[in-house]
Amino acid sequence: MGTNNSLDEFEVIAALIHDVYAMFGDAISITQRVLTIEKVRKRCTAEGISFLAKTLPKLGKAFDKALLGTTMMNAADLRLKSQVGSKLPRLLG
Repeated sequence: MGTNNSLDEFEVIAALIHDVYAMFGDAISITQRVLTIEKVRKRCTAEGISFLAKTLPKLGKAFDKALLGTTMMNAADLRLKSQVGSKLPRLLG
């Protein structure tokens, strides 16, 4: 059995981003896709699997709650940096 490398998981995320772009290309510019993939790669390299296993799921749950209207999304509650002039998380930049 090989070693567990966070970049293997990154490749899955990169493939998902490519799939989203293929399906919804009008909503995501090529520049946004490239920058997002690079940011995810950097976060995976710096934080390892915890970025994929903890940070992204935590954001996803908060996003679901915000869409349901049960709670407002607040970066400070998620221990994430916020967008300038907003309480929304600036997860991927």
